[in-house]
Amino acid sequence: VLTKQIEAQRTKLSELERGLSASADKYGENDKVTQSWQRAVNKATAELNNMERELDENNRALGSLNEEAKKRALEEYAKQAERVGEAAKKAVDVGLKIATAALAAFTAAAVAGGKAIMESLKVHSSFEDSMRQVQATMGLAGAEGEAAYNRLADAAKAAGESTRFTAAESAGALNNLALAGYDVTKAVDTLPKVLALAAAGSLDLGNASRIVTDGMAALRLEGSELSLFIDQIAKTSQKSNTSIAQLGEAVLVAGGQARLAGMSLEDMNTSLGILADIGLKGSEGGTALRNTLKNLYTPTSAAAKAMAELGVVTANSDGSLRGIQDVLGDLSRALDGLTAEERMNVMARIFDTRTIAAGNALIQYSGERFSELKSHIEGAAGAADQMARTMESGLAGSIRSLNSALESVSINMGQQFSNAAQNVVQSATGLVRRISEVISSGLAGSQVRAAAERLSAAISKVIDRLAATVDKWLPKLMDGLA
Repeated sequence: VLTKQIEAQRTKLSELERGLSASADKYGENDKVTQSWQRAVNKATAELNNMERELDENNRALGSLNEEAKKRALEEYAKQAERVGEAAKKAVDVGLKIATAALAAFTAAAVAGGKAIMESLKVHSSFEDSMRQVQATMGLAGAEGEAAYNRLADAAKAAGESTRFTAAESAGALNNLALAGYDVTKAVDTLPKVLALAAAGSLDLGNASRIVTDGMAALRLEGSELSLFIDQIAKTSQKSNTSIAQLGEAVLVAGGQARLAGMSLEDMNTSLGILADIGLKGSEGGTALRNTLKNLYTPTSAAAKAMAELGVVTANSDGSLRGIQDVLGDLSRALDGLTAEERMNVMARIFDTRTIAAGNALIQYSGERFSELKSHIEGAAGAADQMARTMESGLAGSIRSLNSALESVSINMGQQFSNAAQNVVQSATGLVRRISEVISSGLAGSQVRAAAERLSAAISKVIDRLAATVDKWLPKLMDGLA
């Protein structure tokens, strides 16, 4: 199993390294996207090193056990041969081979089972810590808090069993939602959408959670609009020159201004997609749209005069704001009748120096391209889930889902052993504290040494008894197997 996991991890690492190289070539080594790839490569490398180390430890442990089994089998073989004589040697030889194989299998299973239990306890305890953090962030206590904890934990484990993301990663996403003020029901309902957005855009869950929580808040969207929000982001990334991560960053920057300007979700994403097509993407694209809206809807006196001269208005007679495409379309038609010099002067009066290129692009593509892209975005229902399924349909996706499911098995196994393990740990903790108290009470050095000698003698007796039990039990097992 470990060997197969290592092969899969090497494949995953190779894919990540290719992604890192491509991102560095496209965006540069210091870009956020490239740095995210680098973190993923570092994490995958560490995981591969841990897997290879564990495989080496297992092989050494099993090799040692098998050698001991062979040694004892040969000793028993000699005794059996003396008792039954050469005539029965062949039969005993067959029996001892079976016994040796059975004993090796038994000891190997014991080691593997013990390691599996310890590993499951480790995975479960880490997951439990993450979920307790979610509980603490939400301020849940008492019987109600425990019920909420179980509901949140079940949601995280269900995600781990059915998606590429592990239960522990899902717990981290739940904590991000809790930090944004989401209650239990809202967090549980939102988690699958966050996972779908992250899978569709190859994002870590931290970034995906931030895009969802901060973007929804900036746009003042209701929980019922969550699917629409992430589907439109996914579709915009498909139909324009931007990624989900870059578009999410742009939304976080421009969202507040877009809401003030009364922009629909479709118009905002369409505008960001057009800006991305000319190279203004990510936070740069968000800043460009934010400034464009500010220049148009809250113009300076010079800008207001220039638009009035062109006959362009941004508000209706009832005081409501006109849609961005309508305003841009009027500007486009008004500018068409001007010379290049006149057009440049008017643009300079309406837009500030940093925004003139963005304003010009939006005006230029306010017609057919705007309508085409907006039409795609309006039909975006299910886009995020479809992209997520596509991303996970290959071998690498299957491996990610398998690893996530395996972690869920470890968590469930660890949960079964956790109560017993907790009792043992608590007892050991109490013993250590008691020893500390006794020593702190002022025992003389000679008393401590005497106590240590008595403890050592007691441990030695226990080990001797265990050895005697093994010596007595092993030959009987061999006889039975023979």
